[in-house]
Amino acid sequence: MSTSTLLRRSAFLFAWFAVLLPGTQTMWAADDALTPPPGSATRKAVCDAMRTLYPLDDDGDTGKPKVDGKKVVFHISHLRVKDGWAVFSGSPVEVGADGKEKMVVDAAHTAVLRLVKGRWKVVKDWLHGDVLTREEMVPKGEKAFPLEILPNWYE
Repeated sequence: MSTSTLLRRSAFLFAWFAVLLPGTQTMWAADDALTPPPGSATRKAVCDAMRTLYPLDDDGDTGKPKVDGKKVVFHISHLRVKDGWAVFSGSPVEVGADGKEKMVVDAAHTAVLRLVKGRWKVVKDWLHGDVLTREEMVPKGEKAFPLEILPNWYE
């Protein structure tokens, strides 16, 4: 394994674990016009599309992470939207009565979504731990994909 690959993977893992530690600030959340604010219709619709990756019961082995019968809530570390495309990175969490977040499954996702006929659809998704390149995240054949919605871990 080359030194640059090892450094890139180490930087990714360090950044990801920093996001997961309790009390840390979200490192990649962009406070800009490309990030839909909490409570917005766009943010809710993207999260609804991401919820399709998490079955709510344990019947059968789908190979997908399961959540114990509750609606999945996300700790979002990155969400940017532009021109009918979105990039999401986050973890499913359970919010306690005290308002604190607790991981419910060890299965954080990064995903590329596309707005199709008014609904967000997951086009590509990866479980965290995968080291992704910029080329892997951009859907093949999409020349108009807005690169500015990709996470800053590539800079």
